[in-house]
Amino acid sequence: MLIKDVCRECKLTKKAVEYYERQGLISPRTDSNGYRNYSDEDVAILKEIGVLRKLGIGVAEIKDILASRDKSAALAKIKFKMDLEIEKATAKKKCLEQLAKDYDIEQTITYIEENIEKHFTIKEKLLQAFPGAYGMYLCLHFGQFLNEKIDTDEKERAYNRIVDYLDKVQEIEFPKELEEFLQQGLELLEEENMEAINLSIMNSVNNTDEYIEEN
Repeated sequence: MLIKDVCRECKLTKKAVEYYERQGLISPRTDSNGYRNYSDEDVAILKEIGVLRKLGIGVAEIKDILASRDKSAALAKIKFKMDLEIEKATAKKKCLEQLAKDYDIEQTITYIEENIEKHFTIKEKLLQAFPGAYGMYLCLHFGQFLNEKIDTDEKERAYNRIVDYLDKVQEIEFPKELEEFLQQGLELLEEENMEAINLSIMNSVNNTDEYIEEN
């Protein structure tokens, strides 16, 4: 099956199909005329990917699901993570509702520490500790290592040491244009394109004048 037919069958764009191919999720054969020929298995996998993506599952997790012999267990793990996110969102909503009623900051601080802080990943906490371009740069550059939660005393101590060290490092001065780029990168951040974003950011930081001229 040619790509135009695959797109119609799977309700995907050509770029999406090509992206999933680059990610190694499908491996169509290339005919002698240079056209890629997608098998029934490729089409079935693409339909599977389409469903999982619409459920908000990232490509990195989809890779794990496709490779898993126990898809129910793999999905249960993702559902557990979603449940935690829902729990965090519910706690935030409740906190906002109460704050809107009485605007009691001290009470809100206590509520956040007891009910919300435990849900934050290291990456989220770094963004709070270092607002602005510096925090965005740290999260985009090291983000793939910071998706865990601080759920032990050892992690808490390690995190505090990291923050203490970073707080003493001379802050990088980011031009306004580059700061906007970092913000856009953070908003679009997904596990599957982290490597490309990191490379783009490092090139921009190392060639600031060139980046500003081009943008």
